[in-house]
Amino acid sequence: MNILLVNDDGIDAPGIITLAKALSPFHNIIVVAPDKQQSGASHAISFHKPLTYKKQEFCCAITAYSLTGTPADCVKFGLDVICKDIKIDAVISGINDTLNVGTDICYSGTVNAALEGTVLGIKSIAVSQKCKDGDYSFSSEFVRENLEKFLSMITNPNTIISINIPFTQKSDIVGIKVAPVGVNRYLDKYIVKDNGYYLIGDPITVNNPVHCDVEYVKEGYIVITPLSLQFTDFSALKMLEDRVEELCL
Repeated sequence: MNILLVNDDGIDAPGIITLAKALSPFHNIIVVAPDKQQSGASHAISFHKPLTYKKQEFCCAITAYSLTGTPADCVKFGLDVICKDIKIDAVISGINDTLNVGTDICYSGTVNAALEGTVLGIKSIAVSQKCKDGDYSFSSEFVRENLEKFLSMITNPNTIISINIPFTQKSDIVGIKVAPVGVNRYLDKYIVKDNGYYLIGDPITVNNPVHCDVEYVKEGYIVITPLSLQFTDFSALKMLEDRVEELCL
């Protein structure tokens, strides 16, 4: 397969390098990644600034480019410009250097880069790992071994699969669960540093359903979550339709 590999941690991040190494003997890998750290970029794309890209030396002689844009830019630009003459079969975003579970997915450049792949009609996967020691070997092999299965599970063109891996070693993994998104909350505060303000946040305990991504990763499970571009709250749609006549024009 021809695979576009992107991330939000930057072109030199060990997660994307290790994953590219694992996949390259079996697939044609094209890497397009931000030229600098872009965590928290969400689904932002660059409308009002020029983008430039540069070919980079990369492991295993893999074709790789850095881009002066966001993770979603890397997908859009990668497909429209760099890979314009290549039929890309899948977009993989990651491996991110921390988990993307709960409401953290709203801010995640990793997850939203995969969603951009879906916007553009390509089956896409996001991969995230809780990584303290920089070892992405197990996660990379897990993705490589199961890649075709993951892609076959994407039957809705609006859907991506998000994979969260809580440990670096296979021996620590309890099992695999499919689970919906839970909730994360933080006590946000801004601190002054280097003549500016930086956002930091301490986690707040949330009573999540037992069977959600946030809770399962705490228990040591790899969690597979389908995420969709369908933003409509259908449970509220009928109520709003019934009440729309109350509104003044």
